[in-house]
Amino acid sequence: MVSSVGLLFLTGLAAVAVTAATRGQRSPSAAGLVPLAVGVAGACLLAFGLVRVVDAASVLSDPYGTGWDLLGTITWRGPANWESSRRLAWAELAILLLGTVGGVVAAHDATLRSEPGRASAERALLPQLLTGSVLAVAVLLVLLG
Repeated sequence: MVSSVGLLFLTGLAAVAVTAATRGQRSPSAAGLVPLAVGVAGACLLAFGLVRVVDAASVLSDPYGTGWDLLGTITWRGPANWESSRRLAWAELAILLLGTVGGVVAAHDATLRSEPGRASAERALLPQLLTGSVLAVAVLLVLLG
């Protein structure tokens, strides 16, 4: 229950921050949030997904638990230390970085389309860049913790 309430609170806090960051624009766009959200979700769920894929391959080889080895993958088990793997941490960081860069590019393009001049677009983009960077650093701290 506490984790669910915490997740809702942090999601609401992120939504308020993004809303405040796009408030000064003529036509606010949350286009930068989609790549950022995909990067965050991908980084947070990478370890879970890898472990589940390996477990699924093992279960598919012996679907009834009778000792069969139909696919030759019955001995596949995810290592217990995957969550603390350096390679996995770098992969999560790369996914988060790609999502953040994608969010910045999408926000930049949307701001250039909505603002009348380049200088105005750059001024409108600064709060979005700051908000996206703070959110990405917060996710990075969660992944490291």
